Amino acid sequence: MCAGAPEHAAGGGLTDSKAMQDISLPIPPIEPTLDHHAERPFVIVHEQLERKPNGAFRPSASLKLMPDLRTSGFLRALPAAELKTLICLLTFLSPNGEILPSLPDIAQGLNISEREAHDRMEHLLAFTWQGRPIVMYVARETALPAYTLCPDVLTRHEHAVYNAPTEPPLKVANREEVIALSREKYSRPRTLVEEQIEQQFHRGEPPPVIDEDDLHADLRRRLLAVGVANEQVNILFQHYSPETISQQLEWLPHRHANAPARYLVAAIQNSYQAPLSLRHRHAASEEEMATADQPSDSIPPS
Repeated sequence: MCAGAPEHAAGGGLTDSKAMQDISLPIPPIEPTLDHHAERPFVIVHEQLERKPNGAFRPSASLKLMPDLRTSGFLRALPAAELKTLICLLTFLSPNGEILPSLPDIAQGLNISEREAHDRMEHLLAFTWQGRPIVMYVARETALPAYTLCPDVLTRHEHAVYNAPTEPPLKVANREEVIALSREKYSRPRTLVEEQIEQQFHRGEPPPVIDEDDLHADLRRRLLAVGVANEQVNILFQHYSPETISQQLEWLPHRHANAPARYLVAAIQNSYQAPLSLRHRHAASEEEMATADQPSDSIPPS
């Protein structure tokens, strides 16, 4: 037992006094490993979104935190207050991949005064890693001075491309095609329209009862078919009754307007009268009716 004890102690380090002394020694500090050849803790990835065949794209950028941020001892060396300020600085990454917040931006981001923000940034500017600063001050001619990361802690991937699936280009119809399609989908026979106009305009008969939601939906479809913008349709619905809008829509085919949408909106807003052709037709009809109602001068046969 006793002979085997020293070997056990030497192998396991449980009873050997020198081994116990070695275990109680403080852990030596980790030497910084961040250098110009190591992987830097921050990487900005530039992306090209919605790239088109002609080369146009929408720029975007994202920030990646690399393992070296943890393994190099960078986080342990940076005080907590400076780390919080650094995180706030990183959140100002723009779609073009720039980090350039001004002092008011930092103050607003941390919800502190500009004076306190200035002191925080001064502490962060004074912090060095491997003898080099991690943040630097940028003077600008056309804007407030700003702060940004130093190149020693930052890497950029310039050519990361994301090609979004592009839909085939829409065919732009000409005026005649739009009119033909609108007539095919939304127009009604002329005789039916004239009959309805006659009932509403001349005889004073009330229009048929239509559900309000269905009426608005039908009017919206007809206004859009003429070419009125959706926003303008909403405005018309807010300020004018469905009857007013419907009446001007019924009269529009008789106006032969060069710009139907603009003319229709003006007609609704200014309460234009019925088209001249319809007024002449109604006047002639009234004259015929008046003539028919007059007594005859001839003497009836005895």
